[in-house]
Amino acid sequence: MRGLLLSSMCSCAFAAAASAADYPKGTYSASAFQMCLMAPSGFANDSKGNPTIPNGNNSFFGANTFQGVLTFNGDGTGQLIGVYTSMNPPPPDSRSVPKPAMGGGTASYPFTPTPVVGHRFSLSAKPGMINGTIDVGPAAGQQYSLDAYNRDLLVSDDQRTMAITVVAPYIETITLSGSPNVHTTRSCIATGTLNRMTE
Repeated sequence: MRGLLLSSMCSCAFAAAASAADYPKGTYSASAFQMCLMAPSGFANDSKGNPTIPNGNNSFFGANTFQGVLTFNGDGTGQLIGVYTSMNPPPPDSRSVPKPAMGGGTASYPFTPTPVVGHRFSLSAKPGMINGTIDVGPAAGQQYSLDAYNRDLLVSDDQRTMAITVVAPYIETITLSGSPNVHTTRSCIATGTLNRMTE
């Protein structure tokens, strides 16, 4: 009985250690590019029920680059901090808005990674925690928030490098702090790399 108890305790300890080791850990530099389909009138579903088709005729594209640091704590928590530069290109028709413009600002928020399984894991952030500033451009001086953030990552054997992207399209809403508040739904694609800075 004592041997069985010790064996059970060891098994539990091993399982806990293995589970902890499954989470990514370390501090990584990040460089990424993102392009978003902005749909002020929301999205309609495609034939498979996915919200991928913008409503109305007022949709437009926006793009941004990102450079920053992602810290994975190894326990299912993490933090992102960085800067971005954005661009709204001219619309492909005679619309007067949105006006083409450059922009930029900062981003900083906690995130939650899943365990690494088969070299893959994902990370997300909670609504209300995804915030940043707009320091350059027509909306300079405002803050922004997102109601969703999901990214999928592919990690190397030694976890020194990671590739980041969006595997499946999803809808998020970006809100600006100005008056009146501007709420815009969007769906984004992204690509980038992470390189470990610390052991």
